[in-house]
Order: sequence, then C-alpha cells, then structure tokens
Amino acid sequence: MTAWVNVALLAIAVNAVLIQTIVPEDSPLRNVVRVGVLAITVAALYLRRAIVPVWMVILALLSFSLLLIAGNTDQLSIVFVLLLIPALWSIPELALGKAAVRAALLSFILVFVFLATGVTQNEVLVSSTALVMDRERWTFGTDGVPFFMNIAYSAAAVLIYFAFRWNTRSRWVVAAGALAAMFYYYTQTNGRGGLVALLIFCGLAIVMPLAIRSKIVRVLLAIQPAIYLAISLWIASQRYVLSLNETLSYRPSLYGAFLESVQPLDLLWSETVKQTSTVSTVDNSYLHLLVGGGIVIFVAFSVIFAASMMNMSSRGMTLELAFVTASMAYAVSESILLRVENIFIVYTWYLILRYAMKQPCGSTDRVPA
Repeated sequence: MTAWVNVALLAIAVNAVLIQTIVPEDSPLRNVVRVGVLAITVAALYLRRAIVPVWMVILALLSFSLLLIAGNTDQLSIVFVLLLIPALWSIPELALGKAAVRAALLSFILVFVFLATGVTQNEVLVSSTALVMDRERWTFGTDGVPFFMNIAYSAAAVLIYFAFRWNTRSRWVVAAGALAAMFYYYTQTNGRGGLVALLIFCGLAIVMPLAIRSKIVRVLLAIQPAIYLAISLWIASQRYVLSLNETLSYRPSLYGAFLESVQPLDLLWSETVKQTSTVSTVDNSYLHLLVGGGIVIFVAFSVIFAASMMNMSSRGMTLELAFVTASMAYAVSESILLRVENIFIVYTWYLILRYAMKQPCGSTDRVPA
C-alpha cells in the first residue's frame, strides 16, 4: 500500500501542474487521472481489507448519487477524497509524510522544469487599482498567479509541517527558508493568499499550545466552516462597494454574481460551479462546497470538521490544528477544497477525516496523546 500511495500522490501532483500549464483545465485529463487513481485505490483497499468507516461509505454513496442525478462533476471530488483518504491512513504516518513532501516538491519543481525547457513562458500580468498602480504579477508559466502560489504554499507548508512533526534537525532552517521563498514569490506575483496562509500556519503553530487551553478557542476552531461561510456571504453582500472590491481583487462582485445564479434546488441537489449562468468559477471554497456539494454535504462536512478539531484539541495535536486552520483560512479566497490537486489540500482532508473519530483508523507511528 505504501508504494501505491506514493504513486497516487505523485500522479495527483503532476496532474495538478499539467492542467494549469500545458493542458487546458477543461481537459478530461483531470478526471481520467482521478478515476484511474480511484479504481486502483478501491482495489488496494479491498485487497488490504483496509478499514473504511460506515459513515464515509454512506457519504460516498450519497455524493455518487448526486453525481448521477444532477450530473454534477464536483461530486466526483468528494467521492475521490472519501475513498482516497482510507488508503492514506493505511500506511505509517512517517511514510505518508515523506510521500506528501515528495509530491508537493514535485509539483513545485515541475513548474520550473517547464519554464527552463521552454515548454511554458513566464508572462507578466499588469493591472491597476485604486490601491496599486501598475500591479505586475509574474505567472511563472502557469494559467494564473493563484495557482502558482497554491503550489508554492503547498511545498512550503508541507515541508514545515513534516520538519516539525518529526523534529528534524534542520526544522528551523526549513522554516526560515520556506518563509523567505514565499516572501520572494510574493514580491514577484503580488499573490497575497499563499504568503498570508503560511504566516497564519507558522504563527498558530507557536501560539496553539496555549490557545487550545481555552474552551472558547476550541469551539471557534470547531465551527470554522460556519464562520467562513458567514464571512463569505457578507463579502458577497458588499458586491457594489468599490473600495472593498479593489481591496479583495473584486471577489465581492464575483461572489454576488455567483450567488445570484444559484437556485434553491441547487442547494439541495448540488450544482457544479461551471454550470452556473453567470460565472465559470468562484474563488471561495465555502460557497463552492455549499453549492457544488449541496447543503447536506456541507452540513456533514461541518459536523465531521467539528469532531476532528475537538479530537485533535483533546490530543494536543497543535501542529495539525495550525496546519488545518491555515488551510481553511486560505480556502476563503481560493476554491481549493473541491479541487483536490494540491498536496496540502489532500493532507488537510486526511487530517480532518482521520481524526473525526476518537480512535483514528489505520497505521500510525505516533498518535499524540
């Protein structure tokens, strides 16, 4: 199973770069890779007699039913996650951590391999707002700055997490190098999300041991999806406020236009973002999950997330709490939870689903007490 998990994560990592560089995003390649990984994963789980909780099977069947009923390809992401994660927890945590680091670094390195070989070009996008004149943003050969910063954040965050999770001798050097690299790429891309998320992760990793002693903090950690959805809805309500639009890269207008196209039945049966009549994407994971997954899936996710945060808090898993919280904060400005290509998102789902149970399933080298 360890070898297969390594192959699966590497395939996901390569696929992520391909669909944002040399292969059109609407290419069937993404889903072909997912279905292939999924089919072999299911076979591996069966052969290994891996433990898959009943509630995950029920959610996977529900999501698959909505995929068939509504023709909503966003549900494929949910099925993919629910079946992939049990394979991840079937191998030792150290082995999984190494596999995640390799995959995250591969995505990052592949972007520069394409640049060095001339397959892609480092284009610059220039825009102006009331706050910044002639805002230059280098794409590093990808389809957009957000994608590149997702890749950079993934490599930096997974590296830092692994270094401190396993107390490597070079952990402080890794942290300093990752932060310096992220700041440099911020100066080149003006992509704030990745840098802010990494600062949140590092800051929370320091204060979390003290913070989780407070019941209020533990509750706030547990209800993050509801908090971020409320923030997202408020941002959407400010769609005509010019100053906020320019500050938030016109996300209020985007969110407002997206929600205008959503019908009540879309929340019940779910509707892929790409089928809405107004926008083709929405840079917000909580609106995406609410509409793309449907209200039942969103509520289920919120309950699972709350249980996971409470269990990790009780176990004193402060580094994991910081990692997940940083990912969730990042997800407010990017539609990444249902775009399971970035390795840090795969690992975030792994932590959420595995520790939603008081007795985590699978193989472990050390489960914090």
